[in-house]
Amino acid sequence: MTCGWRKLKRATSWSTAFKVAYICSAALLTTSLIIAVIIIRQVIWPYAHENQFELSLCRVTQIEEHLPILMCENRCSKERSFFPCLRVEVIYEKNGSINRASLFDTIGTHESYHKYRCVTHACQHRFDDNKSAIELFRNWLQRNPEFNCFVSAGHGSEALLRKCYRFSTVALSIGLPGCFIFVALGVLGFLCQYDQCKVWNNEAPLVA
Repeated sequence: MTCGWRKLKRATSWSTAFKVAYICSAALLTTSLIIAVIIIRQVIWPYAHENQFELSLCRVTQIEEHLPILMCENRCSKERSFFPCLRVEVIYEKNGSINRASLFDTIGTHESYHKYRCVTHACQHRFDDNKSAIELFRNWLQRNPEFNCFVSAGHGSEALLRKCYRFSTVALSIGLPGCFIFVALGVLGFLCQYDQCKVWNNEAPLVA
């Protein structure tokens, strides 16, 4: 009687362990896939877009005086605010000819405010804080009218002040969830091969 009870207890422990392994692996796989999708949207896509801009030398030719007021949303706090949209035009030389382009400080500003041609954006809680940040950026451009920039290789009518993404950062960002996905799939594959999902359909002892 004691021996039979021990076998049943051991079998139940194995069954519980298999179920926990299944659930943890499935949760790890699901979470990693969600993170990978977010990284593709927030890191991989901007990095690929940013790589289409080539190094050049820009000079400010026009800073718009009358600024439209746009609404923005803080990504962290989700609070909405307003900021003045500063528009800046620059010129650069390519293949012996002078070209004009709208300036954006980063690829993030370009993607969010491309149709408005805002050179930068600030999204603090108070409008006055946003206005002050835009004015500081305007003053910097007036003090530094010539600078290295990155011009769109596609059509040349857009330029970035700086690039934000590095290949090492992108590789690390996608590498970690990729490893977790690989581990989760490996564990699930091993469990399915060894147990064939019987633990969910049969409460009979798994070991004699």
